[in-house]
Amino acid sequence: MANIKKILNEEIAKLDSQIGDLQRKREPLANALEALSGGTSSAKVPAKPTAPAAKKGRKGRTAAQRKAQSLKMKAYWAKKRKAAKKA
Repeated sequence: MANIKKILNEEIAKLDSQIGDLQRKREPLANALEALSGGTSSAKVPAKPTAPAAKKGRKGRTAAQRKAQSLKMKAYWAKKRKAAKKA
């Protein structure tokens, strides 16, 4: 039984090697076909997945920045209320 497993594993390794060889041979052919057709081709080799991009988020504000924004907005709304009373 162990001998059969060893033989099967060797055969699988050979097949994996052959698949790799075929994929390496296919890539230049697909690139040439794409160049000849002048655009993308359905025969193009799929790109290898890459690591996901880092998420972009808002930058945090310091306590001083939040306080300054708060004071600006209070002045803004006070001015708006004052203008509304005059109108």
